[in-house]
Amino acid sequence: MEQIGVTQLTTCFLGLTESQIDSNNPFIAPIRKVGQSQLSATMKGVTYAVSLEQCFFIIFDSDFDGQAVVQKTYWGNETLSIYNLIKKTHGQGMPYPGSDGFFIHPNIHEGLLVEYQVLNGEACVSVSRGCIL
Repeated sequence: MEQIGVTQLTTCFLGLTESQIDSNNPFIAPIRKVGQSQLSATMKGVTYAVSLEQCFFIIFDSDFDGQAVVQKTYWGNETLSIYNLIKKTHGQGMPYPGSDGFFIHPNIHEGLLVEYQVLNGEACVSVSRGCIL
């Protein structure tokens, strides 16, 4: 299988709609849709799995034409290493108030906020489009 960079791994679904992901998987490995939930009146979360330890939680927002506005990448024991590699590669970027996260790619979706999060005991790299913050 072809190798991809950590930035691509953690951002490959941003800006796509659920139907675009379902019909033309932008990820290089097979993925399965394993769950979804309505988060608010305009936001829906969908989980796509690569394996038992490797998955993505994508948040789609109807206020942005149903595009993915947040991508949370769960990569098992490698999650913190992935976050640290992004931090090293992008030089910690511009900080975000109230968070230990930082912005990368200021020209894409008004910047991408990268954060390391632990949700329900599971670590993830969360990348949010700046236009929703």
